[in-house]
Amino acid sequence: MLILAVTLVPRIRAASEGRVEVGKLWIGPTISNYGYMGAFEYPGGAQDFYIIEQSNFFSCVQALDTLVLYGGTLGNELDNGWQNADGRYESWQDEGDGINTMNLTATSDFGRLVQGSLDLELTSRILANNHPDYDDMVLIEHRFTNTGSEALTDFYYGSHLPVDAGASGISYKDLDDYATHHNASGFTYMYDDDGDEGLSPYLCGQVLLGIDSGSGLDTSRDWTTAHYYQMVNPITGRKDMISKIRSGITAATGSPGPWSIVNAVGPFVLEPGASMVFVMAVIYGDGLGESLQSIQAARSLASDGFIIPASQMPPSAPTIEDINVSSRVVELNWSNTAAQAPDFRTYRLYKSDVSPIGPWELLADTTATRFVDIGRSGFPLYYSITSLDYAGNESGKWGRANRTLEAVRPVGKAVTVLENVVVVPNPYKGGANWESLDYENRIYFTQLPAECTIFIHSFSGDLVARLDHEGAGWAEWDLLSLNRQSIVSGLYFFRVVTPQGAETKGKFVVIKGER
Repeated sequence: MLILAVTLVPRIRAASEGRVEVGKLWIGPTISNYGYMGAFEYPGGAQDFYIIEQSNFFSCVQALDTLVLYGGTLGNELDNGWQNADGRYESWQDEGDGINTMNLTATSDFGRLVQGSLDLELTSRILANNHPDYDDMVLIEHRFTNTGSEALTDFYYGSHLPVDAGASGISYKDLDDYATHHNASGFTYMYDDDGDEGLSPYLCGQVLLGIDSGSGLDTSRDWTTAHYYQMVNPITGRKDMISKIRSGITAATGSPGPWSIVNAVGPFVLEPGASMVFVMAVIYGDGLGESLQSIQAARSLASDGFIIPASQMPPSAPTIEDINVSSRVVELNWSNTAAQAPDFRTYRLYKSDVSPIGPWELLADTTATRFVDIGRSGFPLYYSITSLDYAGNESGKWGRANRTLEAVRPVGKAVTVLENVVVVPNPYKGGANWESLDYENRIYFTQLPAECTIFIHSFSGDLVARLDHEGAGWAEWDLLSLNRQSIVSGLYFFRVVTPQGAETKGKFVVIKGER
């Protein structure tokens, strides 16, 4: 396809306020330019955080002093925190468009060490894409340049990755996690032992994509260390961290538990004036096979200078600009930027009536930028809009700009005749993977008059809750009793009474789950 030349004006983000929200893997609210990222949400919008933080580190010997600089919560315990040592604290330059790509760049130095300064300049780069082949990963590049007059020896570079493999809300979800190193790919990852009955299907880990010592990126290089430890036995200081960095490859943990991964590569000598570039990726996947495909794609992307081949590049994803809801009618409007591409074919509109992460059904192929959908009163709807070219390349579904994260909820107008009040969902099934995203512990009464009172009774006839309603044709209940206690599973009855004395009755079922 023809690539249109677009001049992007870099956006400025504070040194600790980078975010990734363009692909399937989201990171934020903190991506810092001192080696720290947290928290990782996958899929973006799911509110599931297997990885709470990721931290890079490096160690070297300068003038007989062995230094370890760590970008994260262990920095203060290791004598020199990357953040505190950074003499520049430079803001991020974001050269991505925030819809299809994220490209954060910033430079640091280490002129504020506790015991002096380190003659080293570091440029950090974080990249992510809203592309189906590259949206399960975030790429991290660190370029170290020796600005001093002496060589830095025993140079190691690495990443620390604590993982709780499991959906949010699952009690003690980290106790059945395993970590392992896949020798053939160099991928060190963690996974939940039993998948929590389908609630925790993903594995996640990190891989070294390559090292450039001045003659191009060598993608054959792998981690020289894969180490695992539990937070009940934390890293105790600089010597302990150095020991872990140099400990070599451990194939697997062998037993489940709340493990953290330490990967490193080295040793190297960084001569005066020389630079070394390390490229790594954090990758999620639904099984090892999918993750290995992503690793192959990530290595190819790193080898190509982080540029997706033109033959794979779809038109730009559209931006949802406006959503209007009138009764059961939902009108969506989006931008038409993709149509500027010569090989643009169509927009694809997807819909889910479950959650913002699907499952998705294809609703329409259209070249228009407006679509009118008809929903069911009270039921939530979520939408994602992609662009497609004639070669079959399609933009990703998962960005914030081209997807609705909050439920679009068609609502009926207030009825004038009290007849058939409908409760949705009925039955209410708690504990589903999408519960916190969708109904959020709520049920909805629809087809209501403008003014009424809803009385909710238990199976034994006790009054559980009372809702005084005024306004549109629907009302919500948060499943809390009159004394603000969470209700139990069971059959419930309701009465809807108007000020004029009209009345209707019904029933619904609540099945409270456990996560």
